[in-house]
Amino acid sequence: IPSELTTTEGLTTKVAILDTGVDLNNPAWLNDNSTNIVLWQNAMQGGCVAGDVNGYDFFNSTPTMNDPIPDDLSSDGHGTAVTGMIRSDFPKEVNEVLGSNYANLDLDIITLKISELNRGTVFDALCAIYYALENNAQVMNMSWGFRPQEYPSVLANAMQEVSCAQIPVITSAGNNPAINLDEVDKFP
Repeated sequence: IPSELTTTEGLTTKVAILDTGVDLNNPAWLNDNSTNIVLWQNAMQGGCVAGDVNGYDFFNSTPTMNDPIPDDLSSDGHGTAVTGMIRSDFPKEVNEVLGSNYANLDLDIITLKISELNRGTVFDALCAIYYALENNAQVMNMSWGFRPQEYPSVLANAMQEVSCAQIPVITSAGNNPAINLDEVDKFP
């Protein structure tokens, strides 16, 4: 955000979350009194995929997604938890970093499901990355990773496009303390 701005009225930051989706029935969304934090609504007709409203479930090839916080091991809940953290920290972080002039900055969250129960494919991740690019995401959160013997060139190319678009990427690191990331490559 340019420092010369004195107000952010009407400015929106789009954050694409590439994860396990989001539970659209989570009480945090249903009882949200915040006016400047919303699940993104796709205004494009005939875009990347048909029927998408708040994002897309690439893992199951459907515009409808569900990712409840589990009481058991039948679902992940990780994407819902990440979305909730971004949602709850956003206004506080904006004010701490940029000052109170930026309190009216809006946040749109684009939810993109690429995995379920620790399973996913590079293809689904690629589809989500390009979807986020096509829909003008300004930040990408990728709380996932994998350790292939060789970095897939198609994923490297996609990440290069993200970099050329100057989109910050937040990714996971150190989720498994048994893996020394100084010795083992982990991608994206």
